[in-house]
Amino acid sequence: MLTSIRLLTALLWLAAVAGAPSCRWHFVSEHVRLDIRESTVRVTGVYDFAATGSAGDLAIVYPFPADSTLGAPQILSIVSRGAGEQAHDVAWVLCDDGVHLVLDGRSRNATLEVKYAQSLSDRRAIYVLTTTREWGEPLRSAVLEVAWPDRMGVLRANWPLALASHKAGTALYRLEASPFMPDSDLLVTW
Repeated sequence: MLTSIRLLTALLWLAAVAGAPSCRWHFVSEHVRLDIRESTVRVTGVYDFAATGSAGDLAIVYPFPADSTLGAPQILSIVSRGAGEQAHDVAWVLCDDGVHLVLDGRSRNATLEVKYAQSLSDRRAIYVLTTTREWGEPLRSAVLEVAWPDRMGVLRANWPLALASHKAGTALYRLEASPFMPDSDLLVTW
């Protein structure tokens, strides 16, 4: 009888563990806007993350494109908010491979907003998209926007950006994708 109880207990434990969701963070969506000028790109990115189970804090390395024609990133702001929380500044450290930061894991949902600028010494801007692959699953949704001044001529991009609006001498090009697992970074040239 004792052996049967142990066996039943072990089977119930295995069933519970097998049926339990893994405790980890998922990169769910991004909405990124590049405001391009002749010598500068300003990026505003909003990124949503969701946890399954008690995933704990989320350590992130936010990468920047490695290209000799781009200056060092100038961080304008990095803020985060959990579900139902007010936005708050996030402590970060700029390293060779990007910005290192940690999001508080007490909430099962987190939104990160990063704003930065980079100088451009050539007629091109790059935004890193391919790190999505490191998460092992596509984003549920992505929105990429490029604000483009008319005076800069014709925009060329390696992603199919469509004209979404035009006002005050600036065109807004946009791509919406769902799901989204990019195989290349966004490259804009003129």
